[in-house]
Amino acid sequence: MFLLTPTERKVIVFIGILILTGSLLRFANKNYVKPSSVVIDKDSVFSGVKNRLEVINVNTASKDELTKLPGIGDKTAALIIKYRFQYGAFSNFDDLKKIKGIGDVKAERIKKYVVF
Repeated sequence: MFLLTPTERKVIVFIGILILTGSLLRFANKNYVKPSSVVIDKDSVFSGVKNRLEVINVNTASKDELTKLPGIGDKTAALIIKYRFQYGAFSNFDDLKKIKGIGDVKAERIKKYVVF
């Protein structure tokens, strides 16, 4: 049998803890499903949103409220707010389409949830 000094025992315990921690992290990461990796039917997502979403005024909505709109993420919501500060209130969908990332399709998708 090996005789170890106190320092060597500490090093071996430390290495054991590192291996155990790494194993636990690998196991936890393997069982974690990232939201971006889940494939969901587009129509079912938006039909579910219809039931939960109120009408949002894009001229007064916060970033969190804007991100509740279908297809509007953090970046687009930030661009909407930036546009409001630079150019004033939106008056129609043509103004909203000036935002990078909002085209005809996305504007049509959010039309029933937006007021000016």
